[in-house]
Amino acid sequence: MMPHPPIELWLMSFFASFAGTSEFLDGVIHLLLTNDLLKGVPFGTALLLLWVVPREPHAAKERTSLLTILLATGFSLVIGRAMQNLIASPRPLMVPEMAALYPPTFQDYRLDWNTFPSDHMALYFTIALGVYSLRRALGIGLILWCLVGVGFARLSAGYHYPMDILGGMAIASGSLALMRSMHAWLEPSLARLAGLAGLYPGLATVSMFIICFQISTVFDTVRGIGEFGRVGMRLVLTALLQ
Repeated sequence: MMPHPPIELWLMSFFASFAGTSEFLDGVIHLLLTNDLLKGVPFGTALLLLWVVPREPHAAKERTSLLTILLATGFSLVIGRAMQNLIASPRPLMVPEMAALYPPTFQDYRLDWNTFPSDHMALYFTIALGVYSLRRALGIGLILWCLVGVGFARLSAGYHYPMDILGGMAIASGSLALMRSMHAWLEPSLARLAGLAGLYPGLATVSMFIICFQISTVFDTVRGIGEFGRVGMRLVLTALLQ
């Protein structure tokens, strides 16, 4: 079980103090938690915009950079999910002493997987940092939205501890730094891929739209198909072994 120091529990009490003070604020936080248009679409839209409208005459270079960001984003999500499977850390809403701090608005949604690190923060902070390197103003806006619209909302509703948010940010920073350190090795392949995208712009745009849609929903539809496949495979194997 992952330990939580007193300062972290005090911070949880501080963030929880915002919940239940206003029905309107609770509604806003609930929307930020459950509405993909507010939560993830800003990040997916930013990537799609930069792909479709790159700065000339450096379109190929910018698209190569975007592909690097996508690789880092995928790596962050995989590492975050792997750590969640390995580190036992129930969400605050699943701990009775902590759950008592939150209003019924957030109690209805039960989460039964581990909380460290925040895969939402790992995913979206990678994109925000990556976009910052290409478009500073847009990147700053995404970083702020990541902290407020994603981080603050999940802390205030008892979905995460502060360390989960910081862990997601650390994974995002490390993933982006790792991919950039491998630039000399990755660049030729990514440049060829960006060149192919220039030859087939329609197919490339549709493919990017699908990827950005999945990013906007934290790959929920892909996870649903994967879970269906996992359960189906288990049932098939059980039937064959009987």
